[in-house]
Amino acid sequence: MLLFNSPEDTKMLSVILTRRLVPFLKVSVKPDYFEGYILEKLPEDDFFDHVKVETVPLQNNKPDFYSAQDEIFNYDLGVKPDIETYLNDPSGFFKSRLGVKPYFSSTIWSGGAVAARFELPFYSNISSRNPDLPDPVRSDSWRYSGENYTFEYLLIDQVIKLSDKTFGRMSAGYFERMYAGVGAEILTFFGEGNIALGIEGDFVKKRIPDTFLDVENSSKHTILGNLYYKCLPLDLTFQLQYGRFLAGDRGWKIVSTREYNTGAEIGFWYSKTNTDNFTDQYNRGYNDQGVFLSIPLNMFTTYETRTKYEYAISPWTRDVAAQPFHWQNVFDMASDLMPGSFKSDLKRLKE
Repeated sequence: MLLFNSPEDTKMLSVILTRRLVPFLKVSVKPDYFEGYILEKLPEDDFFDHVKVETVPLQNNKPDFYSAQDEIFNYDLGVKPDIETYLNDPSGFFKSRLGVKPYFSSTIWSGGAVAARFELPFYSNISSRNPDLPDPVRSDSWRYSGENYTFEYLLIDQVIKLSDKTFGRMSAGYFERMYAGVGAEILTFFGEGNIALGIEGDFVKKRIPDTFLDVENSSKHTILGNLYYKCLPLDLTFQLQYGRFLAGDRGWKIVSTREYNTGAEIGFWYSKTNTDNFTDQYNRGYNDQGVFLSIPLNMFTTYETRTKYEYAISPWTRDVAAQPFHWQNVFDMASDLMPGSFKSDLKRLKE
């Protein structure tokens, strides 16, 4: 659009990529090189050598030219099919919950967003004969899988740009069906953005099952360091966490994710924490683990959206290495708008 609508004396075409009205990446190229590439008169490798990809400096948060669409009230609205299973309980091997989850999110100012998702189950036979473990943080999750309507999450989220590659996040509200509270995160990207290092923490209270928005008086907290590495040739992302989890156990957690051309992701997680603070035999010595699948809504729509449907399964539901779910974290929001990730996908400029 810039190429074919720019004046003949234009010296440089530049596009600034934003998310939540926050500028992340600037891509620049001379019109002659771009036109030659589009018309297949310039070899691909020669064109790539003349494309400049850089992060936007903090002092240049407002581009000289920007789309008017960035200024309007934009939102994401939809319905997620809800399929949950609860397996191998003494009261029955296979139990399930079916329903839908209408959701809404919107950017309300630069870096700020509100998000909500409502649970509308129309069938659930999930129950358990297992007694609650002492001070459970995740092992009693089956109590939150009944037929009652409630908000799965209802929150406000603010991302702040601290430098061209350092970002902060603050969240408050109902994070998930089990926890509500406040959280914060700082993350810095290094080099081309393939490596990131940061710290996050949450202070939460447990929600009361079978109520709409009620919470318990007692509170839990986490403090975790994060190290990310993106192996772009293999489309693999590794996340390593260390710190204090919700139940007070300290240790490590690793998450590995493989992304495919469709945008779908499949991965696994595994933890190794000090479980000496648990008094029951089910949590002591247990290593939390599981696999997950993330399906982008883009696969089924004709418009652009960042919404993803995520499903996960774990062999046991325990309290080890537990943490609150986050609607969005800094890495997921910014990693694909770092120079390394964008350069690895330059061929898509013709799409």
